[in-house]
Amino acid sequence: MRWSFCGSLATLCGIVAAAGLASSAQAIGVKLVEVTPRSTVSISNDGGAHFHNYTAGLDQFQGVPGNPLALRAGFTGFCIDFTQSISVGHTYTDYAITPVESAGLPPMGSVAANRIEELWGRHFNSLHTSTDYAAFQCSIWEILYDSGTSLSSGSFQMGSGSVRTLSQSWLGELNGVGTKATGLYALASATHQDMIVPTPGSAALVIGGMAVGLTRRPRRGISDVIA
Repeated sequence: MRWSFCGSLATLCGIVAAAGLASSAQAIGVKLVEVTPRSTVSISNDGGAHFHNYTAGLDQFQGVPGNPLALRAGFTGFCIDFTQSISVGHTYTDYAITPVESAGLPPMGSVAANRIEELWGRHFNSLHTSTDYAAFQCSIWEILYDSGTSLSSGSFQMGSGSVRTLSQSWLGELNGVGTKATGLYALASATHQDMIVPTPGSAALVIGGMAVGLTRRPRRGISDVIA
């Protein structure tokens, strides 16, 4: 799949230049510095048959010098690809900018993307504690990998505790009419974990005019995730 353009090429090129982001031809390099604030959570992705401990929280990234300007310094994001891995301290150079609905394995689609945007609009600016950030991450996973409503039933489940309680309360608020975050986009890779990232400055304008197609590998199991 190639880029799809809205409006004239000249207009799009001007937006890209102003935002400091590049076209699909440019690979984006990221280093996962740490996950903080964070909490350890107990998660099952097989309907509650087996639970394992994972780290959930805010991913702290460092861009590489060759990136677009908006992604050269440190930036943050959340995992939207529970079935692939990324490791602290490692640099990956095969990422591309993509609309949120096109990211994930398989691509999440507009329904899940809209729910994440509402979750973000309602709660991201009020996150402070490790519990808050872990609950936010787990809410995203529930939206992506289950019904998006219950963390105590279905295929994606969490063990009881303060993170699940908070996450469950936020999921219960999502009714489609809450304020939605604007300017979210994804960094997607064919071989590593995708991330959702809040757009720096005017870069939000870019996403409405382009879509990135990636050749993705088959879905992997929950045991392949490196928290």
